[in-house]
Amino acid sequence: TARFFEGVGFLLVVTTTPPLMLAHSSVHDRRRVMGLWGAYMPLGMSLIMVACPGILKTYGWRVLWLGDGILLLVLLAGTWLLPTKEVSKQLDLEPLHQRIQILFKLGEPLVLAVIFCMYAGVFLAVFGFLPMLISEEMGYDATTAVMLSALAIAVNILGNLAAGQLLQRGYSAVLLMTVAALGITIFGLGMYSSALPGMVRYLAALLLSTLGGLIPATLFAQISESVPHPGLLGTGNGLLVQGSNIGQVLGPPALAWLVAGTGSWESGRWMILVCMGLCMGALWLLLRMRSGASLQESA
Repeated sequence: TARFFEGVGFLLVVTTTPPLMLAHSSVHDRRRVMGLWGAYMPLGMSLIMVACPGILKTYGWRVLWLGDGILLLVLLAGTWLLPTKEVSKQLDLEPLHQRIQILFKLGEPLVLAVIFCMYAGVFLAVFGFLPMLISEEMGYDATTAVMLSALAIAVNILGNLAAGQLLQRGYSAVLLMTVAALGITIFGLGMYSSALPGMVRYLAALLLSTLGGLIPATLFAQISESVPHPGLLGTGNGLLVQGSNIGQVLGPPALAWLVAGTGSWESGRWMILVCMGLCMGALWLLLRMRSGASLQESA
């Protein structure tokens, strides 16, 4: 029961925070702000990987969870210090099913969710099992493997921040995500290649994470631009996050099944190829949709 309510709370936070951040930022800085927001997952994952072993060994899981809860309450109290902002005059007046129908008819929010699904599936699978890969393939002890994995996850933040800056300078969202998908594919193949030296494979993991960070920040920025009015932003964010959640649920078991079935980490390359192939297909569809919309506007 507790985990259920924890999941509900997580969804409420990640779907409502972007509109609040946009409301407290200038129009000029909104893409940079979404780049900052896109870093929440790698930041949280890397911090918990570093802090968790020591706290669990010394104090146990209850202290870890209690400390996390206290930190959340402090941050919640801090929100009361923010100046009051009116997020939108156009609230979600339509029933939920109508809002979902609108998003599906638009098509673009759904395509963005598919891209996030493919990215999240690869990211969580690759970096969730990275400590095991480092230990088994490179010979490091468990503590070192966890620290190296935390660093590999943390550099994803750089990609998110870079995406916000590049979008602000006018770079195409489709271009940024295409570069990221190609980078994930190339460096993912290198990471799972047993023919390469261990440190080269780890360097590939670092580059995969850094380039991959271009995707979440770009998606969060694009979802706010793909809905017809601000009243649909909350529902659009919910759809986007749901795509990510589906990927996180399916990705790790898929990689585990491949590796266990073949007995080799090299089989992880197939997951990279399939997911990034689908991601590239979704990006091509997104480009077609936007090109068609541009032609209609100019006609």
